Amino acid sequence: MLDSGLNFTHPDLLGITWINPGEYSSDGIDNDGNGRVDDYRGWDFVNNDNNPMDDLGHGSHVTGIIAATRNNGQGIAGLISDVKIMVCKILNASNSGTTSNLIAATNYSRLRGARIMNMSLQNYPYSTSLSAAFDVCEAAGVLLSVCAGNQGRNNDVTPNYPSSYDHPNIIAVGNHSRSNVRWAGVSGSNYGENKVDIFAPGTDILSPVLGTSYNYYTATSMATPAVTAAAAALKYTNPDWSVSQIKDCLLNSAIVGSAYQGICVSGGRLDFLNSISRAIRLNANHDSDGDGSPNILEYLSGARLDDASIKPFVVTDIIGNLLMITVPRPSRLGGYLEVETSSDLINWSTDGVIDYSWGATLSGAIPMHGENLRGFLRIRSRYTIPQ
Repeated sequence: MLDSGLNFTHPDLLGITWINPGEYSSDGIDNDGNGRVDDYRGWDFVNNDNNPMDDLGHGSHVTGIIAATRNNGQGIAGLISDVKIMVCKILNASNSGTTSNLIAATNYSRLRGARIMNMSLQNYPYSTSLSAAFDVCEAAGVLLSVCAGNQGRNNDVTPNYPSSYDHPNIIAVGNHSRSNVRWAGVSGSNYGENKVDIFAPGTDILSPVLGTSYNYYTATSMATPAVTAAAAALKYTNPDWSVSQIKDCLLNSAIVGSAYQGICVSGGRLDFLNSISRAIRLNANHDSDGDGSPNILEYLSGARLDDASIKPFVVTDIIGNLLMITVPRPSRLGGYLEVETSSDLINWSTDGVIDYSWGATLSGAIPMHGENLRGFLRIRSRYTIPQ
């Protein structure tokens, strides 16, 4: 996160900070030899020290959208959980920053291993040096999620940097309102058929700020972390995906609408669920949490593909003359579950399965005695491959 820093003491932002594994917290030594002493939780490029504490509120608000603590009984819930935020403070308390600090923070984040960077930043001058830093990020497989700006202008005509650099690893984000149209009020969202990729919710967004407070902000700065969170979820789902695969998945899963035609590349707005569904179906057999259940089965059964302790709740039972198998089947985009039977574990079919399903529960049975015996039951995932 390249922004105004982070309010480390906010109750909704505790424990989400990346910790530099090569650095001790306060021994006064540059343990990892990167020229920054005790940068154990990021760096303050404004004051050139190891305390990137937020004194503006913007960085905390942006970060909360991505990763505010869930299930703590207060505030909001971030879009993703168990993520670690690398904090680079490049904006001061007056909400201004220098290109040199942006370049330094970009290089720092890349070298420390960040593969998705949130840049809720706008109105920077064009810089060949920053463009070169983005070139290196592209070669390193780093996705740059960047806000489109808040002047209500066409970025195709009047570029707004850093989102308008011509780098394929940039995804430029506009802000849509709760009425599902481009935000055109105060600080209206920029747009551009070629220079803005997608729109995301960024109007009246509640998130942590300074102290223990929360506030509603409206800007492309608030839309961008929604895309960043979705990109991070896709990277977790398919860790071998390239930047172009992540970006293509986000754009191709957008909800297309007339309000966005001609004002962004995708012609639509972010659909987090659809992007995850698409990513899972494109690599269905990957097992993200290593619990032995492929992602597609966990997705279609409502289990967690990011928590090995939460597996698909499959129940087998014998009731009278019936062998039964049961599993949850919540409604999911792009696929469904079905029960199959076999007599030889080679040839499987739904023929002969007695359907006992109800509501959001799939349940199938076969007789254990009598004619037309099969012998085995299994749950099979059926899904479409996105084009």
